[in-house]
Amino acid sequence: MKPCIICGRIREIKVFCRQCYLKKYPLLESFKPISLIRCSKCGSFLINNKWEKRSLENILPGLLKNKLKLNPELQNPKSDFKLSDVSIIVNISGTVENIHVSEEYELPIEIKERTCSQCSKQRTSYYEAIIQIRKPTAVLLYTIQHEIKKNDWDKYLNKEADVPNGIDFFFNSKKIAVALAKILKKKLGGKLKFSKRIFTRDRQSSRDVYRVTIFYEHALHDSKQKE
Repeated sequence: MKPCIICGRIREIKVFCRQCYLKKYPLLESFKPISLIRCSKCGSFLINNKWEKRSLENILPGLLKNKLKLNPELQNPKSDFKLSDVSIIVNISGTVENIHVSEEYELPIEIKERTCSQCSKQRTSYYEAIIQIRKPTAVLLYTIQHEIKKNDWDKYLNKEADVPNGIDFFFNSKKIAVALAKILKKKLGGKLKFSKRIFTRDRQSSRDVYRVTIFYEHALHDSKQKE
């Protein structure tokens, strides 16, 4: 067995022992800075200009793949990581000339905080849709609150306003309001009545932006009318 040309130990990879090879040709050649933007209120991350409700552990594998430049001689590369307060501990492993190699690196991570587009609308006068409930029952109100909490829709609910004989729920997302209304109809029966009016005009798309009003007539009203 020939010796390593640097330290004299047994050669394993090319003309080097494993340790000397890794010193000369590290598994991680370079990396791009890792910087993320997180919403300080809901914890969503800004990924490719879109806010996503995902954990940091879920985001990092795909992010690291584009940030790390590995030794081109490394075969079957694998990257595992664990988080600390201000850094990521990355373990890179694989084979070089059928010899298993691995190295651990500590990479800095920067997380900047700001408020996402949805949370910035929360509890303001901005809204896109109203669900109108009249003569609400305890079951109906429980179902509304349960669905909002279960689906993590709290940030879309701007306010609840008491009105004669009922409650108006103001949402900053038409999509969420319509989804909730359809759930109420599916679970509790009743009817939905939709109306819309122009709220403003989108300057970028030159399209009218509408506010939607959804009147939910629950099954209790229907049963009384039949009587």
